[in-house]
Amino acid sequence: MKALVFRGPGSMPMEDRPDPRPAAGEIGVAIRASGICGSDVHGFSGATGRRRIGVVMGHEAAGVVDEVGAGVTSVSVADGKQLWEDNWSSNFMVQPAMTAEGDIVVTSQENGARRIGVSHNASGWNVTERWTSNGLKPYFNDFVIHKGYAFGFDGRILACIDLKNGERKWKGGRYGNGQLVLLPDQDLLLVVSEEGELALVKATPDQFTELARFKAIEGKTWNHPVLVGDVLLVRNGEEMAAFRVLLAKS
Repeated sequence: MKALVFRGPGSMPMEDRPDPRPAAGEIGVAIRASGICGSDVHGFSGATGRRRIGVVMGHEAAGVVDEVGAGVTSVSVADGKQLWEDNWSSNFMVQPAMTAEGDIVVTSQENGARRIGVSHNASGWNVTERWTSNGLKPYFNDFVIHKGYAFGFDGRILACIDLKNGERKWKGGRYGNGQLVLLPDQDLLLVVSEEGELALVKATPDQFTELARFKAIEGKTWNHPVLVGDVLLVRNGEEMAAFRVLLAKS
């Protein structure tokens, strides 16, 4: 990474530093903007002696979380005490999901997907890795579980994996960093692309099948679509649209 390093009064060159990696229980933040504090000005000018040679300057920063430390942790709802953890070394993870058998599936852009089994007996909690697969690697997109399969984004392409073994069943359809929701009664995925397109995709493992696709809104779209009754809501940072969803006549 690039960093402004204090080398003495009036000297603050830009230097290369190793990218920091968060330890367990820590997060990594990708800095997007930084303010200049009065103490930074005083340190740069030499008016204060609190700035040590070699220190990285700046402390009024803003950014986004782009990495978390290793592990999946469960805590008690009642008091917040840790119950168990799975020390899977990976970067940031998205919302976990639960299988019909009670196992937990977690995903990571760096290392893919992992299914873990959790049990409890008189001696405490036990965590068992069922499998780890690189067939599904979401960025910040959620994934869904339906009839024994997981559907979600592998990078910028939609994919399906088998929950029995993590094997990828198919991969297809370029939607950028889009989002999706499951329509379980219809075995369908409602996908919104990063470009503001809406698509209907079959939530079945045999093959990728896109049934329909149209432009819904303009602009970069990272938000989830929401279905309330027969009204479909789609939005981004620029605009929002509502669509009336009607059942097709058989």
